[in-house]
Amino acid sequence: MIHIVPRSNDQRPSLRSAAFVSAVFVSLLSLPAAGQLAPSRAGSLQRPAETAAVVTASCSGGIVYDDGGFEDGIRFTDTTTGQGLQTDAVMRFDLPSARVRIDQVCICWRRGTGAPTTLDHGIVFFAADGPGGSPGTELAVVNATAEGIPVGGAIFGYDLTGQDIETTSSAIYVGARWNGRGGQLSNGLYLCDDENRAIAGQPMYVKLSNESTWLSFDDPTLFGGDPPQQKPDALGVRIDVTELIVPCPTTPCVDDDFTLCLNGDRFAVQASFDPPNDGDDVFEPAQRVELTIDTGYFWFFRDTNVEMVVKVLNGCGVNGHYWVFAGGLTNVAVEMEVCDTLAGLKRLYSNPQETPFQPIQDTGAFATCP
Repeated sequence: MIHIVPRSNDQRPSLRSAAFVSAVFVSLLSLPAAGQLAPSRAGSLQRPAETAAVVTASCSGGIVYDDGGFEDGIRFTDTTTGQGLQTDAVMRFDLPSARVRIDQVCICWRRGTGAPTTLDHGIVFFAADGPGGSPGTELAVVNATAEGIPVGGAIFGYDLTGQDIETTSSAIYVGARWNGRGGQLSNGLYLCDDENRAIAGQPMYVKLSNESTWLSFDDPTLFGGDPPQQKPDALGVRIDVTELIVPCPTTPCVDDDFTLCLNGDRFAVQASFDPPNDGDDVFEPAQRVELTIDTGYFWFFRDTNVEMVVKVLNGCGVNGHYWVFAGGLTNVAVEMEVCDTLAGLKRLYSNPQETPFQPIQDTGAFATCP
């Protein structure tokens, strides 16, 4: 989950039918230097003392899905009234581990020739716990201001190190909440997008004012028209994160019904699951079965039904790390902890509810060799 600063009820979007919505794109010129920003912080929480923030120029050292250039901009307007709609547009970010802090978000904004140069907007965070891994629980909203937005577009970096936005999930949706203004191209405010990536991008979704559900960017009605408009390959959103160090006991691993002791009994592995449709978010311990000195599996509901296989390998001679691999035969919510009992460090991995378990191939799990 994420530590959040709650927003007031008057910030919640109203609802409206998507049948009256159209997307508007404007080509971007060359990208100049980043403008100024003035994030409006609603509060802060205590920061972990054992980690240092990682904030890079334009988030270029963080998680980036665009190719470095933004060809277009996107906003949404009501085709009946011509008025801009409040829009939540988000993209999925796959995190390097299940315990990270988000230290910076970078968003590319552009404007039409007659639009204001300043935009008050929100930076939004949603869990990937909606149907099929779509955006679900709203986790946090940070109010921000982008100042000096050029016509050609610029990347604005928002330093969030004072917000302590932490997640224990392996994926999160991050994006913006803004109003794109009136129907004319020249007075619009646009979130940049990339349309020239050779590889298909991350899942992206939009939710509009007066809409209660998210629309996937793969929905053909979202980018229809004659001729149809091109779906973006990536939004102009990037993030910088810091992996958080989680301590665990240095006592020797002891096998029991819920603990796998792997790789010479150095690593203690436990898993838990949240049964779907049970009316609560309580996780139950998974039962373990050892297969080899490096490999075992867990079952949830009955011992004849294997749900998840896991192994911990010694990769010290390859890249100086111990490796964690796992595969799931499930789509329920799962949390897995792997503790290096010699170093006293823990890795956390998770899978959202109603989402196919994505393979874990973490060859950088523990830099604790030998």
